[in-house]
Amino acid sequence: MLFESTTNAIGISIATKKPIRVRTPQARVWSMCKKLEDPSRAGICFKTILPKALTTPKFNIYKALEVETQATSVQINKTIAIITSLMPKYANNQDVSGSLDVCKQQYEMMPDSITAAVAALAVRNAQEVNAQFSGIISYHSSCVDTFAESKDYPVAPFAADAKIVLDLATNCLDIATTIMNRVKHTP
Repeated sequence: MLFESTTNAIGISIATKKPIRVRTPQARVWSMCKKLEDPSRAGICFKTILPKALTTPKFNIYKALEVETQATSVQINKTIAIITSLMPKYANNQDVSGSLDVCKQQYEMMPDSITAAVAALAVRNAQEVNAQFSGIISYHSSCVDTFAESKDYPVAPFAADAKIVLDLATNCLDIATTIMNRVKHTP
């Protein structure tokens, strides 16, 4: 059992009888993920962050945000490829084709936001990370809105993949907000 140590009046470290709680990486990641604004996203948060938490010494909330950012980037690129592959299939349907064009344009702006978020994360600027992920969520919403207005296809044919992008980006936004709130309350 590990014990907490304190320093006495002359600077010598002494052990106290108070045990130190050692939390597993699983418990630390779950504790962070379950505090997301929407608890239904805790599972995807846990699934994407835990593997890195198990293999990275001194894993912290910044590293968690980095991992979730990388997962978002991968999913964005996957979704762009899906949108691109769907375009020829719907070329004859002007309504869907137009919506796919808008979505492709919106999703192709997301990697620039990811790049800016990674740069901000490198200097621990959670406020800028937050702004970049707000932009990604806005791009996603613009895409979804074009399909919502469609007569033939009110839901995008790649909606499941787009939902993953939204969930991951929103997780990043929530984690960045948590960091910002911690920094505000640090004396």
